[in-house]
Order: sequence, then C-alpha cells, then structure tokens
Amino acid sequence: MKRLRLLLIGVCGLCFLSACGGGGGSSASPSPPPMATHLAVTAPVNAVADSAFDFTVTALDASNNTVTTYSGIVHFTSTDAQAVLPSNSTLTNGTKSFSATLRTTGSMTISATDTVTASITGVSSAIKVSAAMAAGTFTATGSMMDAREEHAATLLIDGRVLVTGGSNSTGTLATAEICDPASATFTLTGNMTTARSQHTATLLSGGKVLVVGGADASGNALAAAETFDPVSGTFTPIANLGTTRLGHTATLLNDGRVLIAGGENTTGNLATAELFDPGTGLFTSAAGNMTASRVFHTATLLSRGKVLIAGGTDSANVNGSALGDLFDPATATFTPTADGGTTAIHLAAALLQDGRVLLTGGEDNGSSCGLCGNFVSAGLAILFSTSSASFAAAGDMTTARLNHTATLLSGGQVLIAGGATISVTCNRGCPFKTFINPEATAELFMPSQGIFTLTGNMTTTRSEHTATLLGNGKVLLVGGVDANGNALATAELFQ
Repeated sequence: MKRLRLLLIGVCGLCFLSACGGGGGSSASPSPPPMATHLAVTAPVNAVADSAFDFTVTALDASNNTVTTYSGIVHFTSTDAQAVLPSNSTLTNGTKSFSATLRTTGSMTISATDTVTASITGVSSAIKVSAAMAAGTFTATGSMMDAREEHAATLLIDGRVLVTGGSNSTGTLATAEICDPASATFTLTGNMTTARSQHTATLLSGGKVLVVGGADASGNALAAAETFDPVSGTFTPIANLGTTRLGHTATLLNDGRVLIAGGENTTGNLATAELFDPGTGLFTSAAGNMTASRVFHTATLLSRGKVLIAGGTDSANVNGSALGDLFDPATATFTPTADGGTTAIHLAAALLQDGRVLLTGGEDNGSSCGLCGNFVSAGLAILFSTSSASFAAAGDMTTARLNHTATLLSGGQVLIAGGATISVTCNRGCPFKTFINPEATAELFMPSQGIFTLTGNMTTTRSEHTATLLGNGKVLLVGGVDANGNALATAELFQ
C-alpha cells in the first residue's frame, strides 16, 4: 500500500507540473500578428487636371512589410482642395487601388489616414498636375528625329505610331521612328531596306506593317516592298510589286489581303491594281482594272467590305472622270459608281459612322485664268452613299484645301486639318505665278447638320502631313511642309 501511495503521488506531481508549464519542456507561444504602423500612398508623378488616374494604398509595419491582416478604414485628403477623392474604404489583404481626379495645377499630394488611429497615415510623393487641353485645341508634342514630308504613319496594335520614310532637304529617307502616345515622344527604330517617299504603310491583321512602292531618291517609282516587325523593330524585304508605283493607295481588306490600286510610274497614271496575300507574301494582279487611271486618289473600306476608290483622275490640265470605282474582294473586280464625284488629286476621305464617305477638297483643274486654265485648291465636299452608290454635294469647307487630312473622331465628327491653298496670278489668260500656301487652320464636319465649322488652329502650318487617330481619342499630326516650304520634324495632338 505504501508503495502504491508513492506512485500515485508521483503521478499527481507530474500532472501538476505539466499543468503549470513546469517540467523539462513546453511548446512556444504563437507570435502576435504584425501591426500596421503607417500607410504607403503610391501615385503617378504626372497628372492632367480634371482627368482621373489610379493610385494605390498599402498598409505597412515598422519594417515596411505589407500587413495583410490590416482591417482599418482609410480616409483620403489632398492638398488640392478641389480634388475628387474616393470615399472611406477598407483595404484587401493590406492593399488596394483607387481612382482620383485633381483639378488644380501645380504640385499636389494625396494622403490616406486610418479613421481610428490617426498615426497610421501616409502621403504620396508630389504629383505634378498640368492643365488639361481644351476641347478643339492643338498642343505641340515632342519632335521627330528627322524632318519629313510625303511620309507615312501607321497605328500599331499596341497603340504606338510608326512613321516611315518621306523626304527633307537631305533627300529621300530610309529612316523610321515610333511615337509613344503615353509620353508623346519619338524614338528611332530600324531603317527600311529602301529609302522611299509617297509610299503606303498598312497594318496587317497579324500586327506587322506592309510598306509598298513610293519614290526613290531620284523620284522614280518603286516596285520594292517590305514588312516591319514591331517586336524586333526591323524591316524585311519581300517580293516586289508587279509594277512600280507611287501615289497609289493601299487598303486592308476584311479577309486580310491588301488592295494596292493606281498610282503612277514612267508609263503614266495607272488603272491597274494588285492584291497582297500575307499568307504567301506575294502580289498578284486584280482580275480587272479601275474604270480610270488614278494617282493621289483616295481608297476607303466600306462597312460591307467593298472599297470605294475616288478622285485622282485630273492631270495635265485635262479634267478626268468624276466616276468612282467600287472594288469587290469576292471577284477582285471594279464597277463604276454613279457620276457626280470628284476628279481632284491630293484630296482626303473619311468613313462616317453612318456608312457614308466624306470626300474633301483636293487639287483640281480651275478656270480662273480663262484661256489656259490651271490647277486650284478645291473647297468642295462630297458625300458618297453606299446604298445608292452615288454622290451628293455636302457644301463647301471654310477653306479650300489640298494635301490636308480628314480624320473621323470618336464622337462622329471629322477633323479637317491643314493642307495648302493655291492662288494664281494671271497674265493674258494664262497662269503667270502660282502660290502654294500651307495652312494652320482646321475645321470640323458635323454629319448630322452637314456643315463645316472652324475649330482651333494648329500650332504650325502644315501640308503633306499625316494624321492618326489614337486609342485615347486624340489625333496625332506629324511632319509635313511649313509656310516656307521646309519639311517639318514637329508634331502635335488634337483633342
């Protein structure tokens, strides 16, 4: 019995020691969860007044580690008293992105503070807020590396703009550069394999750019073609055109092929057309020719897949055909439209949201000098109806223009920008002096009212420039010729 009592006492002692944490060892207590000591507010360095931007708030501990268990509510303030800020909010796993709009120009900050513990707070770095562009205004951007006229501009799939070739006082260019709309700056990319101006550059459905024809350093039409790869930034030569061409058009069809139509070479103006197949990398002749020879005309892909070819038939002071051509990709043939179009060269076209095509201005045979006649800039605008395949006058622009641009804006209006006017001095019924005057003016066509109204002027006079609608709705205008006949390196944005 005595031995049994001793064993029981021993067992009870061990139990007591274990319950009290005594004995030879014990398990470690869990560490307390990390506590947030401050907030990090990450915002962009630059912002535009009245334009929303994103910023991020993160809860951090004393060692600047993210506190994923933070459950506080955050309140926002700014040094901009007019700022539009988020309402009080919680974070998700210690972090969250928000949207804000600053309305005052200058250096501003955004603060985030815990609504219960004011010491848990954070302030962004300085945000430089610039004034917003007023609607209907042009603003200068960074300039190109090379001055260019008679170049081509192509919107790439990633939103950047490729500018190729052209010419300036040094001659015809093989260089190419890319504009990044986010920074509005240009950087050089690889050179083309052939120097060229008055060429076409067409975005293919696979993302590469097809560069075709144009004029070489001696002004001769080219048959050479090449493709640009935006990933590698390089150009690669491909099979030649069937014939040399400059002043032609290139249109991406819905099936991925490209229609190359008209232009000129040493034989004269061309009525022929070719099709580029990206699958084979080859050009083949279209089954039929256009109804007229055309150069510096327009080509517009219509909503149902056909292509309207218009203008470009007036040359050598002889009025051409005002008929247009409709290309059918299914048969690779052209059929004439109704009469009443335009014979002008160097005109511009834009596809409206309702499916009609707006044709504006150009250079056409005039009669201001009576006996001889002469080319003059045209102010006439014409609308093409796809349902009737016919043309109707749309009234005059505020300014007669040639070598201008026409760009459909996201709101449905068409921006007509720059170009040149021609004025003529007559002597005994014939042109004595001809003056070509580049324009800085711009105007908007309102399809619902069928009228043109002036908008703000460009920052510089431009003719033979390019205009590209960007993904953000702005229009990038690049290069061209100034009032003194010099090629421009400058660029600007319209909003």
